[in-house]
Amino acid sequence: MKTISRSALVAFLALAASACTASSPTPPPATAGNPAAAPGAPVAYGAPNAQGVQGAPGIVGTSPANALVSPLGIAPANGTAQPIDPTLAGAAGALLDRFAGSLAPGMSREGAPIAANFQTGQTMEQIIPLQTGRCYTVVAAGPTVQSWDLSLILVTNPVPLQPVLAHETRNGTPAALAGSGNCFKWNFLPAQARVVVRVDQGGGVAVAQVYGK
Repeated sequence: MKTISRSALVAFLALAASACTASSPTPPPATAGNPAAAPGAPVAYGAPNAQGVQGAPGIVGTSPANALVSPLGIAPANGTAQPIDPTLAGAAGALLDRFAGSLAPGMSREGAPIAANFQTGQTMEQIIPLQTGRCYTVVAAGPTVQSWDLSLILVTNPVPLQPVLAHETRNGTPAALAGSGNCFKWNFLPAQARVVVRVDQGGGVAVAQVYGK
């Protein structure tokens, strides 16, 4: 599994935070017509997009005081494959459930699964929250998929750079990014990342699920 080095990521986050601090204007004082938002107010995540596909896990958390984190209520692009209801994934869903215990041992589901009907070279995506100290694995399955390309990409705001945190290519099905006990651990401030699943060979219905512990 290819992962970004810790020193490179620390340098990038420091640079991004510095750029954001330098460019952020001073917020206006609270007035009767413009009440100040209370710090740490609860934020609801996981609003569905226009196709009814959930873009982020349906959780409620506390908004961290971190300039790199953009609101998770903004639905991400779903990739180029045709999204479908994960409950209709059929054999793909059954495969994922059958092998998830070995590919993501001791881990629980993070948010909802995503599913799509693929042609070769197409992708599906999901934005997930990264919580400090948690470890993540992505499992994908599709009975007629022969080759996968799986990525976890850091999303930063307002800095446009999006470093790849983890990347793997796998043959056969099911497949996993940071699987079989080698989960990807996030040791920095809470942030968000894009899970990108690409089918390099084969096609048809496939489903993916993020697991964490």
